[in-house]
Amino acid sequence: MQAMPKLVRWTVATLVIHTAVVAATSSALFFSLSGRAAFRVFGGNLRRGDVFDDVSRHYLPYAEKMVRGREVPYRDFVVEYPILALPAFAVPYLVAPDPGRFPVAFAVEMMLCDAVLIALIAATVAGREGPDRVVSRLAWTSLCVLGFGSLMVARYDLYPAALNFGGAMLWSAGRPFAGGAILGLGALVKIFPALVAGPAFVRSFPTRSAVLGALGVASTTVLGLALWASLAGRGLIDSFAYHAERGFEMGSVYSGVFGAIARLSGLELKFEYLHSSMEITTPWAAGLVRFAMPIQAAALLLVLWRARRSGPEEWPRYGAAVLLAFIVTGKVLSPQYLIWPMPFLAVMEGQIGRRARAIFLACCLTTALVFPWAQYGMTRLHPLALVLLNARNGLLVLLLIVLLGPARPIRNPHPASASS
Repeated sequence: MQAMPKLVRWTVATLVIHTAVVAATSSALFFSLSGRAAFRVFGGNLRRGDVFDDVSRHYLPYAEKMVRGREVPYRDFVVEYPILALPAFAVPYLVAPDPGRFPVAFAVEMMLCDAVLIALIAATVAGREGPDRVVSRLAWTSLCVLGFGSLMVARYDLYPAALNFGGAMLWSAGRPFAGGAILGLGALVKIFPALVAGPAFVRSFPTRSAVLGALGVASTTVLGLALWASLAGRGLIDSFAYHAERGFEMGSVYSGVFGAIARLSGLELKFEYLHSSMEITTPWAAGLVRFAMPIQAAALLLVLWRARRSGPEEWPRYGAAVLLAFIVTGKVLSPQYLIWPMPFLAVMEGQIGRRARAIFLACCLTTALVFPWAQYGMTRLHPLALVLLNARNGLLVLLLIVLLGPARPIRNPHPASASS
């Protein structure tokens, strides 16, 4: 009981720090000053409006059509996001329908999701290792946020990330049905929460926990898909096809490698703005995109095989690993994707946890240099832009290798970590 007020104070203090970082890195002054430096190095940079493009070009119009136009999403207009992402756009619109105030309302909504995530991290660390470890872990998240910056509120990923971590935490704490149901809901916001159910299931299979967790995931996913299909009709197929048709996005591991090859060999490599991102359109590289999904599937299966041999206290490790496998081998690697594994890494124990957090922090800080300042340089195959992108992606690959490496026993684990 005495630890609870401390957890609340630390959560609030961390939220204040996160909010300050986000506000500073979202300001026109920040973009003006840092953009000048990026222009001198790369000959061009993204402006503030470009970073917040998804909010103004997608989120606001979706909300306006649903609320004011009373149009049915997917049926009356194309939506690239799953059905439970839509409330994240509609709620801030109901509060602030004006185009000038909508981004502020959306940012507040995302920071509330961040508050939930911080509180879950604090509670998990306190339960697994004791309250004395909470401050250092929350401080680490604040350093990571320096790398995310304005992306915390320029995209909606904090919303599914909170559902994702909350569902995994409940499953590991002995409430598999509730945890699985939340992961199923999260998958209807953005697909990645469904991935975290995989290690949780294989680790406990064929016990009652595995069955209940799978039932929880299936119950909410099936109901959500039924609602989605009833609204969308054939538009549901179009929504899935949108993502299947995507090429290699500029920030992906593949694009970094192809960029280096093109720079060193003199081969042509072109980027074009498609599917709300810069994608490779040069035939020799774009033709390889069909191999991305099998590679990704193989990486996910490797994580599941390793998770099958793990103990119940290692759920954060394999939650982070399965997300990283998906991110590293995917044809799209948007910078905000790094928000997904952060809470799992924050609560990892032992030497592997410390090593993983150090590598991930380096990934975040490097990402701050890659996006948005080196984006223009990447389209021109600028050597420094290629070095930064490949360094960030190499760190992500290294982190995945560390997480999948041999496990070291955790000394004197907290009793709360032994539940499955």
